[in-house]
Amino acid sequence: MTAECKAWLDKKPPHSVVYVAFGSIAAPSLHQLAEMAEGLYNSGKAFLWVLRGSETSKIPESFVGKVKERGLIVAWSPQLEVLAHHAIGCFVTHCGWNSTMEGLGIGVPMVAMPQWSDQPMNAKYIQDVWRVGVRARPDAEGVVRKDEVERCVREVMEGEKSNGLRKNAMSWREKAKRAMGEGGSSDRNIMEFLAKFGRAPSPVAPTARRPSAHRRHLPQSRAISHHPNYLPPHLHIATNHSPPYYDIHEPPPITPSTRRCTQRWHDKLPGQAAGSDNV
Repeated sequence: MTAECKAWLDKKPPHSVVYVAFGSIAAPSLHQLAEMAEGLYNSGKAFLWVLRGSETSKIPESFVGKVKERGLIVAWSPQLEVLAHHAIGCFVTHCGWNSTMEGLGIGVPMVAMPQWSDQPMNAKYIQDVWRVGVRARPDAEGVVRKDEVERCVREVMEGEKSNGLRKNAMSWREKAKRAMGEGGSSDRNIMEFLAKFGRAPSPVAPTARRPSAHRRHLPQSRAISHHPNYLPPHLHIATNHSPPYYDIHEPPPITPSTRRCTQRWHDKLPGQAAGSDNV
């Protein structure tokens, strides 16, 4: 997290800040951003608004000076870190699937403002299925007006309904953790999926030559545990005097042991010549 965001959030009470982010593609109209700005201001809540540089010109010139210490507008922020901060109490989101899962997995109640594609369905789940937020409704012109923004933010942040939304959000957070944990539904599903591209994990006990593949202390989204005898061709194994782990983001240096493992898989790939290094 940037020093500016962290210092600003650290000063705020728990669950007191509205986090607003619409991803890297959505481009709300000038009228929509103006209504959003006024709605956030009228809610009386502190807010952290991520607004790309290309969008800042759509904000009324007087707005930044008006919000002063109550609002912080930045061009970028590490969303997972921000959502996990104790000061965040509400996530105003465009309902992209990644953002939706991040809000749900961290347990932050949401205000849903879908733009296109799968986002309206995700907003439906947020409000009516998971019951972890409310959906902002646009008017006949397709604009979510300031009064609607204010209503939704207050509904998520204040009163009895707010308590219910937060309770549901925390419940889904625990469900997500169990699903992603070893033996959970997501853990089993990814194992079954990967098994379709090679042999299934062997049930035999780990040998002394290859220690058990316990999870390394990495964010769950970056580390996937597998049986030590299972090595899909597109994942890599690394050892650095600790139990092996699999990381799809940071391939480690190729060692002789790793090369032997990947070669076994490579030789099985259709249309590949034995001995080639194009794994």
